Amino acid sequence: MSHALFEGISITLEEVLTNREARAALQRELLAQYKSPIISFTINMPGSVKLNNASRLLYKLGIERLKNALESADIVVHDIRHVERFTGLEAFFSAATDARALKKIACTIEDQDAVGRLFDMDVLDVDGVPISRSALNLPKRKCLLCARDAVICARSRQHAPAELLSKIEEIVVEAQK
Repeated sequence: MSHALFEGISITLEEVLTNREARAALQRELLAQYKSPIISFTINMPGSVKLNNASRLLYKLGIERLKNALESADIVVHDIRHVERFTGLEAFFSAATDARALKKIACTIEDQDAVGRLFDMDVLDVDGVPISRSALNLPKRKCLLCARDAVICARSRQHAPAELLSKIEEIVVEAQK
């Protein structure tokens, strides 16, 4: 495995929790300011290093895909906020459209290919309530390594972080070609 792709500063659980609070505050701010749904975009990166060359490349690809998809759908974007911390890269898109339409776009991007599988695009409605895949009768996300439900594998820690990072490395190397 190419360590250069995954080198970075390890984060603590406390930093993850503090960042979660900061993310929620920024989401509330955008919802109040624009009164429109938002897409909260992060990278699925296992392990304690969230900010690295792999996550930077994936983030750039995800932002590009999301901007293109919103533009193709003629959706006006009020604001895009980018956040970079050791806990990872995040983007917040406030968009003038229906939250369900945004979730469909986000899921299409996530399900597009192996790279999309590494994106996490959550959609919050104007009232701050997340729109789930199941609310739109969309299939659950599959694990990167097996055919099971990704949430179940993640919660049970079914796969070792090294196994997941190896698969992510394959995807990132392929994406660079």
